[in-house]
Amino acid sequence: MMGLNRCLPAGLCCLLLLASGCSKSTEEASTGSGEPASSGSAAAAPEKVAAKPADPTEEPVRELSPEEISALRSVVGLTPPEPLAVSELLTRADIREMTKYEEVLSEQVLDGVAPSPTYNALRIGNESMFGASVQVWRPLEARQAGSRFVRLKETYIAATADTTPVADEAFFGEFGETVHYAFHHKASRSVAVVTCATKLCDAEKVKALADRVASRL
Repeated sequence: MMGLNRCLPAGLCCLLLLASGCSKSTEEASTGSGEPASSGSAAAAPEKVAAKPADPTEEPVRELSPEEISALRSVVGLTPPEPLAVSELLTRADIREMTKYEEVLSEQVLDGVAPSPTYNALRIGNESMFGASVQVWRPLEARQAGSRFVRLKETYIAATADTTPVADEAFFGEFGETVHYAFHHKASRSVAVVTCATKLCDAEKVKALADRVASRL
């Protein structure tokens, strides 16, 4: 009996030692190191990393424009998106009706901004005369259309606001041998400029052409 009594405490001691070892391993795992976690205190907060100072020579990240995205798609072999549709906004019949011009008219190249999903242009004239044209911007957001109209107005040296615009706001402008009518059409989120040769149009006629365009946006 004496020997048995001595074994029981020894067995209990072994169990206690094993339990102690498991408890220690759990604490070590929770702290991620070989040192036991401090009792009676919360886990240490992660060390704060100082923010990297801005590099004044580093260019800010900017979003690509629709034109740049279209160019990149072409480079990697993807089909570029369709440009903004403007072919039905201004017709030869419109020009003949408003200006009484009877010579040959056809679609001509309008140099300037490349067509994209948010911009396109159309010119109807011939090789000897500019004729008339329409340019349309339709950005992704309405506020961008308003900003476009303001910037466009600033580019004209002598822009005259139209107090009875064909859309929400408009202005007249002249440059060289052409007269212009620019307007902001909020319903379609568009900004358009109708241009006509001074041989064909005065302010009243170019506005009449712009009215046709606005009705089709």
